[in-house]
Amino acid sequence: GEISLVSKVDRTRMNVKREYAKISNVVKVVIEQDKTSTELEFDTAGHILKHIVDYMNHCKGTEEPAPKELPNLEKINNIERIWGLYCGKRTVIKDFMWKVAKNRRDLELLTQAADQYAIKELLHYCLSMYATFLGFCPLEDLDRILDPNIVNGKLLPMRKKISKSKSKREAKRKSSAISPRNKTKRACSKKRSDNQTNAQIFRGEDSSREIQLLLQLEAQGERARNLQRLNNNERKYSRDPDDIPSSSRSSGK
Repeated sequence: GEISLVSKVDRTRMNVKREYAKISNVVKVVIEQDKTSTELEFDTAGHILKHIVDYMNHCKGTEEPAPKELPNLEKINNIERIWGLYCGKRTVIKDFMWKVAKNRRDLELLTQAADQYAIKELLHYCLSMYATFLGFCPLEDLDRILDPNIVNGKLLPMRKKISKSKSKREAKRKSSAISPRNKTKRACSKKRSDNQTNAQIFRGEDSSREIQLLLQLEAQGERARNLQRLNNNERKYSRDPDDIPSSSRSSGK
């Protein structure tokens, strides 16, 4: 028998054999609990539901396990070719997934549906497609490879905001190249920064704990200076008794 899968979004209706639909664990549970059910709603758009039904009809009730790892092919710069090598002899799946992935928004919605309705291997293929895009695309395309506005597989021109930020990062990287002159500049900048920090503390712009610490250090310094003066006077008087004031000599008699 067949069961009707209906989109909640646009009421698109697709019929599929009950045994084929059971590759979704959610559908399988519903069918086994209510064997008389003839309809099941899917919380996704009609065109995404069609992709799911096409996948079910291809699998015929049994999902073929997806490859576990992407190929290590750093010298190949063609993503479509890498995807083909990943899929191997699964040519139908390769073409099916590549067609879906050309529209980045459809790939995102299909991934969500595969996760929501527990279609294990379809979810694995969707995630592997993302991994292929991100793992093997040229570095300059990384910011726009998953742009949801891509509908035909062709990358859109780089957005001005991204282009501007890239230019700033590149300029900053070049300006921060280490050289003796830059080292001197950095040292001076650090010294200015330390002076600014001290000024902020004395202006009360930092925590009270640091202010108290500075006051304590200042008091300790003042005490140390006073002790140093007394020691200097004592040494001076011990070397030349005539220099001791008369009041001090009279008091000592």
